[in-house]
Amino acid sequence: MVTREHTTQRSEEIRLRRKNKSRVSRSRGKTARRKRQISSRTPPPVMARDSMVGVVMGKQKRSRNARRRYDLALNTQGVEMRLPALPRVRIGWRLVSFSLMALMCLLLYQFWNYPNYRVEEAEVHGLQRISSKNVNDVLNIADEPIFTIDHQALEQELKDTFQEFSSVAVAVELPQTVVVTVTERVPVLIWQYEGKTELIDAEGLSFPLRDGTIELRLPVVEADAPPPPVPAAGLSIPSPALRSETDADEMDAVNGEQTDADTGTDTIVSFPVVSKELVDAILTLAEQAPEGAVIKFSEEHGLSWNDPGQFEVYFGDDQDIQMKLTVFDAIYDHLDAVDTRPSVISVEHVHSPYYRLQSEENVR
Repeated sequence: MVTREHTTQRSEEIRLRRKNKSRVSRSRGKTARRKRQISSRTPPPVMARDSMVGVVMGKQKRSRNARRRYDLALNTQGVEMRLPALPRVRIGWRLVSFSLMALMCLLLYQFWNYPNYRVEEAEVHGLQRISSKNVNDVLNIADEPIFTIDHQALEQELKDTFQEFSSVAVAVELPQTVVVTVTERVPVLIWQYEGKTELIDAEGLSFPLRDGTIELRLPVVEADAPPPPVPAAGLSIPSPALRSETDADEMDAVNGEQTDADTGTDTIVSFPVVSKELVDAILTLAEQAPEGAVIKFSEEHGLSWNDPGQFEVYFGDDQDIQMKLTVFDAIYDHLDAVDTRPSVISVEHVHSPYYRLQSEENVR
């Protein structure tokens, strides 16, 4: 049987146990709160003295906004001097990239405006009849920055302007050098008509006689029409992919351009405006014509010359020119033997030549 005294003792033990348990719980809570407060505190600014700066700062956790402060100990005991706090400078990739960009912009500005990188004039090599000034006037690159020079555009400009250039190469070299190398066609005869003068080379390619060119001692053809164009079937152009421009009114020179697929270089290719056979025939007549004779060309009689003896010799087209000269020599020798002066000798049709005497009205 449980007594009253035993019950009271049991109650006291339970109360003491609960009180002790509550005290331990409160103590643990205070300890946990204290730990949280300590861990959440921001570490104080790093303080260092003289040579111990590196050691102390290496062991302390650095704050993002912390400032560097130095306290120097003086010779007097207990006296030290505090230096001004300096902010910590952090160099990131953004600052580095911005600095590099600013430096590049400054260099580009300097290069663009620096006089040593501006072209004065182009050096032109290979000229024979055209002056360097004429070429530089077309290029128009004086006082231009070397970085803006497009050598391909300059080459095309020269090709379009100077038909007498068979090849053009433009080289751009730092700091301010532009070198132009050209090859001029070599003319073999001069074609004059309606106050115009054109030069023709051995391949029949035509190009104008420009002002200021040197005097040429070449056979001269006085014509009443421009050089007769070669029929399309007679063109000796290796590539069909040619860019051409034709003047339908005057049938002037037609120029084209062909690209070498192997070398990647551009070569000027032109349509001949005069057949090579006609050029050879004119040169042959110029060699055989008497001194002072004028070579002519007309649509009616073709090639002819005006003999100093005041008579005309008609040769017609360029076919069988050597045979026509042989027949002409035979007729002229015959007339000279009988002391007869002709007004016209025609060998246009080599198998049916004729001559007209100065006193005759009819053709024999």
